[in-house]
Amino acid sequence: MMDQTLKIYFAKRNDFSDQTINSICNLINKTYEKGEEGLWAVNSNRTSVKELKKNIRNNQLIVAEEKGLIIGTVLVKKMKDGITGEFGMLSVDINYKRKGIGNKLIKKVEEWAVSNELNIMKLELLTPSNWKHHTKEFLKKWYSKLGYVPQEKESIKKKYPELFLLLKTDCDLTIWTKKLKAN
Repeated sequence: MMDQTLKIYFAKRNDFSDQTINSICNLINKTYEKGEEGLWAVNSNRTSVKELKKNIRNNQLIVAEEKGLIIGTVLVKKMKDGITGEFGMLSVDINYKRKGIGNKLIKKVEEWAVSNELNIMKLELLTPSNWKHHTKEFLKKWYSKLGYVPQEKESIKKKYPELFLLLKTDCDLTIWTKKLKAN
């Protein structure tokens, strides 16, 4: 059971030292290293300190904090269509997995979307085309339980050509969406 000290909020630059931002970067990169094991030809980082500082400046990074430690993150942004929000870079510290942190981060994402009059949330899920990846299979089930529905598959080669070259295996990039109810 989580302590009552859990806080989930949008990160502000003044909230964090460079050391803390570096720790957040490491949390995200470690989560993706494990969660996407076998997909990439080389170990590459999911994000950088520079990118995180930009996300924080743009008010796009939500963090989960427990007893002064950042234990989870998720990135949000509004899409150009004005009705859709997108989230990604969802990460939870391995010591806090299966404790509801991911659910609480997604709840905050959806509250943000509704408060910004967005009707749809979307995410991209990268999965191997020809084999089953344990973490990705878990995420498919979890996103479905949360009300997200797989939509079209996009070509990772067309959308992210620089990343396509780093893949070790054929992958699908599936767009998942959820229609939100306005309050």
